[in-house]
Amino acid sequence: MASVPGNVVCKFSPAGTSSSTSQRKLFSYNDVVSLSKKQLKGVCRQKNIVDLDHGKAALQVLVCELLGISTTGKGVREKAEPRRKQHGLEPDVLQELGKMTFAWASRLTGFTKQLHKCPEIDDAKVKGYLLDTSCITPEMARKYKLTRSYQLKHMIHSVKFNELPSSVHLCVIKGRCNLSQSTNEDDVKSLFCVLEKERGTPAGGFCSCTAGQSQSCGHIGALLFTVADVISSVGSALPPDATCTDVPCYGGKS
Repeated sequence: MASVPGNVVCKFSPAGTSSSTSQRKLFSYNDVVSLSKKQLKGVCRQKNIVDLDHGKAALQVLVCELLGISTTGKGVREKAEPRRKQHGLEPDVLQELGKMTFAWASRLTGFTKQLHKCPEIDDAKVKGYLLDTSCITPEMARKYKLTRSYQLKHMIHSVKFNELPSSVHLCVIKGRCNLSQSTNEDDVKSLFCVLEKERGTPAGGFCSCTAGQSQSCGHIGALLFTVADVISSVGSALPPDATCTDVPCYGGKS
């Protein structure tokens, strides 16, 4: 159950110190963004997060999720928007998918560069997933989600796969995406996408960008296209991780 904003007490080392700690209640998004990166990671550790390799902006989103704090000032934490067709998933699989949040992915262990257990995914499946929306017209979707996803593909890095041995139906890929015109590691987007094991069809996902709750932003599309490219060309393993500054940045808006 999500924590109630204002009732969350976290211990921090005051800025500029290394030993003494203080307690502080976090009521709002502004409280969270006022924390240093070290303090944000401290909150994550208190909540049993194992993947702390996020940019500062992504850590802010993660901490808000952990504490049940809205990132938009609405007073309640946003929930992922439901997919229109739900991809024909059975109710029990949809229930499992609904538990796969940013915090869930950041607690997950067992990620690898090996793809031999990754289901086959191709461009057609990615396009079908990205266009499955009732928010905009198909023409707008093609222009925004497909063109932008291809443009952002070259900014994707640190991609890994997890077969989720405990799940019969689903597996997950995760990665990072550089922000437009920036190689600042604090601006890097964190994202993941869930795949159906049997068909290789994308089923859902999350990105720390402002459109991440849609589950089909350009960054998620870029991650999916990247994995599809690797499977079609190399097949068995993802390339080594590049540093943030090694990855080119797209000159348009992210």
